[in-house]
Amino acid sequence: MYTPLAIIFVLSQVSHGHWHSSVGQMEDLMHEELSLVKNIEEYIASREKKLAMVKFVVDRLNAEAEGAAVDVEKYLGHPVNQYLLLKRLIMGFELIEDLIDRNRTFADHLSTIRSNIPDKEDIKESATALRRLQVTYKLDIQQLAKGIVKDADKSLSADDCYQIGEAAYLDKDFYGCASWMEEAYNRVWEGDTSRGWFEVSDYLAYAQSELGNFERAFSLTRELLTAEPDNARLLANFALLSQQVDDLTKDGIQEGAVMGPEDKTERQALYERLCRDGGDPVPSDVTKNLKCYLWHNNHPFMRVQPIKMEELWKSPSIVRFYDIISDKESDIIKKLAKPKLKRATILNEELGEGGKKPAKHRVGKTAWLTDRKHHVVQRLSKRMSAITGLGLKTAEPLQLSNYGIGGHFLPHVDYLRAHEQTDIERDNGPRIATILLYLTNVKYGGATVFLPQKLYVEPIEGSAIFWFNILTSGECDERTRHAACPVLNGIKWVANKWIHSNEQMFTNPCKLDESADYTFS
Repeated sequence: MYTPLAIIFVLSQVSHGHWHSSVGQMEDLMHEELSLVKNIEEYIASREKKLAMVKFVVDRLNAEAEGAAVDVEKYLGHPVNQYLLLKRLIMGFELIEDLIDRNRTFADHLSTIRSNIPDKEDIKESATALRRLQVTYKLDIQQLAKGIVKDADKSLSADDCYQIGEAAYLDKDFYGCASWMEEAYNRVWEGDTSRGWFEVSDYLAYAQSELGNFERAFSLTRELLTAEPDNARLLANFALLSQQVDDLTKDGIQEGAVMGPEDKTERQALYERLCRDGGDPVPSDVTKNLKCYLWHNNHPFMRVQPIKMEELWKSPSIVRFYDIISDKESDIIKKLAKPKLKRATILNEELGEGGKKPAKHRVGKTAWLTDRKHHVVQRLSKRMSAITGLGLKTAEPLQLSNYGIGGHFLPHVDYLRAHEQTDIERDNGPRIATILLYLTNVKYGGATVFLPQKLYVEPIEGSAIFWFNILTSGECDERTRHAACPVLNGIKWVANKWIHSNEQMFTNPCKLDESADYTFS
């Protein structure tokens, strides 16, 4: 790159003053002037090129942002839009940061907002989330790559497909890797330059060989060798694949990809099926005993204004309350929670004492609100106590959860085992019950499923579901094992309250039968 300062420095090396006294030197000076003009023109051209690139990036960001601003919730409800937003900000920020490196004022401003910009780890995690959606809901990869997700579309680039394929590779899902890399490969050959042909073909060849598609892997490796004929790894792979193809031909075996389902636990497979199919029909011997009615719980406040209650299951008792929070109250607690949201984590011994890492079984962000935080939170706690008939003085603070791309919570029980318990459980007893409040509707996905009952509970804004976590013996009721399905399209906010047992000894005493259920009604 040329700069005027460098040119001026060169000129200063020439003899100072008395230029007029020599025509020969004046001729040299004229050539220097022409050189100076040429260098300045080159400098201007280089700066204009950079500015044009900056403008191009900014125009693209602006066009997308303006389109999203028309309906932010609808835009962010699409998982591909969420992924592309993260990627656009990361790549756009890095490009602009590189292009304006000479402008110290603007560069300093960019460095101050760096902490608010996603990083490349976010791209990897969001690619993993898209793959989770594809696996759980058995989405057609070609359709998803085109961005067609339940009545909405936003296409993915070759690089996007590559990122998801790489996530599948790291998870040793070679069928998923091959499928996504094939999409990336096709896009590259259609002229998409967002990811190099060599990288895509390399992953694709490996995945196909792992699946037993040796002829396809052999063909791809031969293509790769045209670019790097001396690559020792490729040469070794080529020789091995050549032998495998010969063996198949010799034995008369027709190759075929191993396209069976991934190795999954029975529980994981059931969880995905319930999320995908919307649960199983509730058996008739169960439905005949379920009721819907106005509920007042013999509470003075509730007698004045009873609420609608629906029984979802009898044993264990699972019920849904309707319209227990207003839109205004919901907006307030979401606003209070937003700046406090943090990714769910688990302890990680590799990081030392107290070290934590993001939890894979729960992908979302949570925040905690105490009753002292705001009068709306306090009012909501009193309402929950009136509805359930349980004391909430020793309950845990209200937990708000917000789920992003493919956000989910794998099957679990809310009861904490002895090794999981904290001082809260030791002082106040186990979590006797859970009340889970839905603060938004979710267009597709995001349901709560109870695995033993094969029960699917759709998120309905303003409603809450309630269940007991323990038997009257104080032991965990394994029949309450539940999960949050990945959010496929839409935005999911929930709030939950974990209620502890010791405070309930007089209002909800134990029964003589230790294996009996706590019942609600």
